[in-house]
Amino acid sequence: MVGKNQKIRQSAYLEAEEIQKFMLWWMPWAIRGYIDSQEASYTIPPKSDAANPWPVDWYTYKERHLVECSFQKLKWFRRVFTRYDKLDTSFLAFVYIAAIAILLK
Repeated sequence: MVGKNQKIRQSAYLEAEEIQKFMLWWMPWAIRGYIDSQEASYTIPPKSDAANPWPVDWYTYKERHLVECSFQKLKWFRRVFTRYDKLDTSFLAFVYIAAIAILLK
């Protein structure tokens, strides 16, 4: 029978192991290796002084920037940002109204 203290130590060890895996995943070379293994292209360009710059799909980068800016403009509307609406349908309706207001500016 496993004691309470042993279970706590075991769960703490598992949590530390999960954190270690997570930290390893967010290392830049691990991410780039994963992207290369999936035969995908990079979206974010390297710094100008990078030793080994990687190729970037600039069209996708511009599209990504456009989407990020659109979400930022939607956040100007406090009601969308704080999500006061209880129902999904009324929230979506206000998102549509906010998008129309942005387009009409």
